[in-house]
Amino acid sequence: MANSSYTPPGRLGDPNMTLVTDPRTHPKIRQFVQAMGAPPAAPEYPKEWSIEALTPILAASEAGVAGLYEMIENDLPTDADEPAVDISEQTVKGVDGNDIKIYIYKPASAREPLPAVLYFHGGGMVSRLLLLTT
Repeated sequence: MANSSYTPPGRLGDPNMTLVTDPRTHPKIRQFVQAMGAPPAAPEYPKEWSIEALTPILAASEAGVAGLYEMIENDLPTDADEPAVDISEQTVKGVDGNDIKIYIYKPASAREPLPAVLYFHGGGMVSRLLLLTT
């Protein structure tokens, strides 16, 4: 029996949620977005999930993300306060023999195994993940 009290995260569970009100938004991103003024409302998704209906929405989302990144300074004064992160890359074979790159980010100070968070994306979803994950 399904758990009827389950609420999906983000806009799936609350269509009025924004980048600022989403509790998963990194505090620095929230602060930046608030300083820039009210974030634009997320687009309404069409009832028809065809490539023709979704292409303009995804194009607008991509343009918005690109504009956001152009406005963000690359180096912030508080960067020195952030802990060092080690980044590594591994390649594993998929079930069909294709190479799958895995990017591993962990605190440089870690000396033992840590819990993990996995992010999967594909196609146009990468734009949405950039906005909502930390």
